[in-house]
Amino acid sequence: MLATALSLSGCRTVIDDGKLEAQVKANLQNVQGVEIESVDCPSDVDVRPGVIFDCEVVTRDGVRATAVLKNRDGDANVTFLDVRPAK
Repeated sequence: MLATALSLSGCRTVIDDGKLEAQVKANLQNVQGVEIESVDCPSDVDVRPGVIFDCEVVTRDGVRATAVLKNRDGDANVTFLDVRPAK
């Protein structure tokens, strides 16, 4: 599970993509043992339980992957569902 911060975008509450990207990178490096070059998550993910979204990941050796995440609650706690090769 990843705990991310909230951000206000207009009148919507969205997940802070910068903090989420840092947490995805740290999680993949620490738990999976994969060196990550970059993570790019969408900047408009609503803080709503059940929202599923993808973050694009690039490893240090250039392999591209997609991390599938799910927002678990109204506090922007996020869970990894899958990490798969990018299409």
